[in-house]
Amino acid sequence: MTRLTAVLWIQEMRLYAVSASVTPVLIALGMARLLKLPTPARAVASVLATAVLLHLGTNVINDAADYWKGVDRPGTTGGSGLLTAGKLDPRTTYRVGVGLLLAAALVGLPVIVARGWPVIALGVIGALGGYAYTAGPAYKYKGLGDLGVFLLMGPVLVDASFYAITGVHDFSLLLKVTAVSLPVAFLVTAILAVNNYRDLDDDAAAGITTMAHWLGPKGAGRYTRLLFVAALVASVVLLALRALPWTACVALIAFVPAWKIVRDLSGAQAVERTAGVHAIYGGLAFLALLGASWM
Repeated sequence: MTRLTAVLWIQEMRLYAVSASVTPVLIALGMARLLKLPTPARAVASVLATAVLLHLGTNVINDAADYWKGVDRPGTTGGSGLLTAGKLDPRTTYRVGVGLLLAAALVGLPVIVARGWPVIALGVIGALGGYAYTAGPAYKYKGLGDLGVFLLMGPVLVDASFYAITGVHDFSLLLKVTAVSLPVAFLVTAILAVNNYRDLDDDAAAGITTMAHWLGPKGAGRYTRLLFVAALVASVVLLALRALPWTACVALIAFVPAWKIVRDLSGAQAVERTAGVHAIYGGLAFLALLGASWM
């Protein structure tokens, strides 16, 4: 593979948004460490690799699906832009995406062996949820993408990672972990909301419906800003209730760059900068949880 080809595939996978899959695993790991639960290195590595491969495979498959369905066309801003520019073949892209999903299943085998059928069930839910995002039933085109992303990249992935890493399925602990996942869920949904706000006209021309179309331009703007506010409020409430340790106050720093996005949702690189806010929050929250676990 030439260097240029490698760069194209990195762009195709949209690695700038990989925090959407890494952050939930880190939050789960941080909570496990805070609760003094076992966190085997092999299980952590397996869960992290599986989550990332599922995410990248979903990105690639959805890019091919959007291209075939005419959602991404020359002149539109959606997707990677590589298929519409003729730089990558859509069939090859689709096969690579499927290959990434299969690779996710392979690297998840150690956890499957250790934890049994619940991990298989959760993995199938994640894989089908990602595949059906724009391929198959294409629930994103029916205005359900925000709900799917909120659940799959928030509570579902955090709880699944927590169980896969620790093997603990105590309801009260999972409820606490679910609560801690909410700021992450709101922020990852904000990434999609900013993307859909940007693509309002292109998506309308393609005849598809997203949450942004349901709400209209003004409503979509308010809704997107509300997601940032909800993430901040959820974080403060979790801190006040001591569901998050006081050290997690440092994660609130992530909302400083979010202010610029909230003021101009159509600004340059708004989607990428929103992904950056998500990554900063997740990284700082993880470090805060680790720090608290050592005290």
